[in-house]
Amino acid sequence: GRYYVQKSALIGMSFTPTVSYQATDWLAIGAGLNAMYGFLDTQIAVNNGIGADGQMSLEDGTWGFGANVGVLVKLSDRTRLGLTYLSAVGLDFSETPTFSGLGPGLGAILANPSALDLGVTVPQSAMVSVYHALNEQWALMADFGWQDWSQFGYVEAGVEAGGTTTLDLQYQDTWHGAVGAQFRASEKWLLSGG
Repeated sequence: GRYYVQKSALIGMSFTPTVSYQATDWLAIGAGLNAMYGFLDTQIAVNNGIGADGQMSLEDGTWGFGANVGVLVKLSDRTRLGLTYLSAVGLDFSETPTFSGLGPGLGAILANPSALDLGVTVPQSAMVSVYHALNEQWALMADFGWQDWSQFGYVEAGVEAGGTTTLDLQYQDTWHGAVGAQFRASEKWLLSGG
């Protein structure tokens, strides 16, 4: 597997300035920008054919943008329903790889490498949640959500000016659910579990 990847890091950090508006006494809406900085660092062994392996390294950072929206509906004095959506964010990495430890033949062939393009899509997601106060001390909560990881599994790869290909890594979407409760032990203490 060393010729596929030896070490790889894909890190994303999002800045999400958001605004909200209380439209009525029972409806609040919110929206925001998702500015994501992505960082990619990958090292792959290169087969020299004879002797020790060489090394290819690729490191790049890029920005991608998306949005998030949410709605909070007050169904009664005790019950609230929330809906959120986070859009997909495309990260288009493009960098010329560096090589080390190559044999003389590969060293000559890869002396002037072209830039490699790698496009990944951070998945979109949606969630619905509900909160219900049973009384002044107890409340129940639940949520159900979906993340579009199958889209993350489609990776666009290519060599600069040499065309691109789309790889399907066969990722599956994920679904999740959670239940929880809150107990107000005193005016200053709220205990949550789930």
